[in-house]
Amino acid sequence: AFSLSRLVKRLLKPGGILFLSVPVGRDALIWNTLRVYGDVRLPLILKSFQVQKRFGSMPYQTVGGRISNPVFLLLPYSEEECH
Repeated sequence: AFSLSRLVKRLLKPGGILFLSVPVGRDALIWNTLRVYGDVRLPLILKSFQVQKRFGSMPYQTVGGRISNPVFLLLPYSEEECH
């Protein structure tokens, strides 16, 4: 996930923004069809970006628990700002 976020960051034009939506809840892999991003996985995806805004969605119940699909408005960190 982290290397993919670095690739996306490189593909963005200077000053570009990224709208990202992923299932958020408790970290889980549900069969081979759904990854849920939580306290462990979500920071890895967002590490190269500054979250400007998070637009919520109503949580829903799945086999792995309650999840939601918020949309994140992201700006890439500069190389100096990257943690």
